[in-house]
Amino acid sequence: NEALGNLGRSGPLVATLDLGGASTQIAMPLPTRTPGPFRFDVVACKDAANCQDDADASQRPAGTPLYTVSRLGFGMNEAYKAFLRQSEGTVSPCLFRNQVDDT
Repeated sequence: NEALGNLGRSGPLVATLDLGGASTQIAMPLPTRTPGPFRFDVVACKDAANCQDDADASQRPAGTPLYTVSRLGFGMNEAYKAFLRQSEGTVSPCLFRNQVDDT
């Protein structure tokens, strides 16, 4: 969203998925009044002085409601290991011909 220039503006925000080795992180914008344990109001500040806790609340930018969560065990390496456990005794289609599986 920063690269698109959408932070701090009224432009549309995009969802992001970060697929790591052991986990996946998800962040996406929500409608303003959406409740829930994974909802956070994120503030994009161009002027750090207006984002301090002691700043005048009327001068502070409004937060953007986001759903954010990290799912441990849903990363690429973990998915591959689960696939190998499930397909024991068969040749993995994820390997190149003559590649040795070293996991």
